[in-house]
Amino acid sequence: ILRNWKAPKLPAALYAWACAATGPLVGGEGWYESEPWEARQGLADWWDIRSGEDAAATVSELLRGPVTAWSRVRAIHVAIAACRCELLGPEWTWQAVLHAARELQQSYPSFDAIASDYLRARREWARLPVDGTADDAQQRGCVARVAALQKRRWDGVPFDAFLHV
Repeated sequence: ILRNWKAPKLPAALYAWACAATGPLVGGEGWYESEPWEARQGLADWWDIRSGEDAAATVSELLRGPVTAWSRVRAIHVAIAACRCELLGPEWTWQAVLHAARELQQSYPSFDAIASDYLRARREWARLPVDGTADDAQQRGCVARVAALQKRRWDGVPFDAFLHV
């Protein structure tokens, strides 16, 4: 979890929950522990996000429509990464993260279920066979991160934790 960066006014329970939920994508680390310039570069390279307006629009778009692990995990990830590099303010970020987290809690029974649906959707997005027989390197990384989090019991984060800001 983040060692060198402290998010203003971030409740520890919400941050821990967000790290567990985004586990398939980043394993609880990734941009959350990176230098701000690395987060900014990753957002530009992978999401074409270069401003706060781009970041807010991307997160808002991911929060529209049906609740899926694919959309909400990525919304949480982009919001925290954008806050990390100061494209989004902490108050806006934590409200977006809280919104996505509560929707996930209402729509899935566990972190395992979120991870399973995320992995399925990523295979679909990458046009990989659903059975995992031809996973690309990124998918194998996601699968490995989920397995590690499952082994660590999702770092002890209770799925049904009461989340607030």
